[in-house]
Amino acid sequence: GGLYGNRILSFFKDEPVLAAFLNAFIFILSGYLLTNFKDKNNLNKLVSILSIILFITCVVFTGERSNTLKLLSGILIFCSINKYFKTKNKVYFIFIISIVTLFAINSSDYLKIRYYSQIKNLFIGAGGQEHLYFNLYKSGYEVFKKYPIFGVGNKNYRIETCDIKKINENKNYSCSTHPHQIYFEFLSEHGILGSIIVLSIFFFLIFRHLKIIILSKNLIQLGAFSYLFCVFLPLLPSGAFFNDFNSTLFWINLSLLYASNKQTNIFLANKKQNS
Repeated sequence: GGLYGNRILSFFKDEPVLAAFLNAFIFILSGYLLTNFKDKNNLNKLVSILSIILFITCVVFTGERSNTLKLLSGILIFCSINKYFKTKNKVYFIFIISIVTLFAINSSDYLKIRYYSQIKNLFIGAGGQEHLYFNLYKSGYEVFKKYPIFGVGNKNYRIETCDIKKINENKNYSCSTHPHQIYFEFLSEHGILGSIIVLSIFFFLIFRHLKIIILSKNLIQLGAFSYLFCVFLPLLPSGAFFNDFNSTLFWINLSLLYASNKQTNIFLANKKQNS
């Protein structure tokens, strides 16, 4: 029952953000476990793998489809550009994760509805509530069309779309705090100019050391990169980027992306130059 049905909210009480919270730490924790146990005995290796599988299972059980898809996408990124593990081991790992995910979904009628029926309804026109996200995307696009250059202003989407007078003028407006998709959020609130500037800065910071990330075999750094990559996946619904919760998780991972490797940590690099 309740607003979010049978979805697991845990200590967040009335906010369905548990999977988003877990995703922010799964990749860096996985990198840490694999880094610390890769040269140890088989028992420690088994513990690390089982811990990662447990984290992933927890996300699937939340019923948060978008974050589950982001998690699985992140795992593919983590495995595909990981130069430490052999291809055979990567295939085994992805296969195990796929089996665990399917088993978890099929263990619950509620999860089968969330991951199978409701996703299917999105594409056959029988969605009802499932069309909520499409309406929000359309609303975000309408705000962008009205303010194409500079947008309506940071966190002003809610003011624009929840104004009764403006709703009557534009029937495509859907009153909400944000359009629930990161690119529509940027475009509606910052316009084409602001979006290009802000996204260019973020992409530069995330991808500028990609070669180092790949070659250094630093799994914690690779975990942070995998999470950050998934933040900007197109089409999938997302939370408001600039709210305190999501922005905190983003900056934690961006900080670890640089701090976890001596080659990208600016403080260690400056210290080395001065010594």
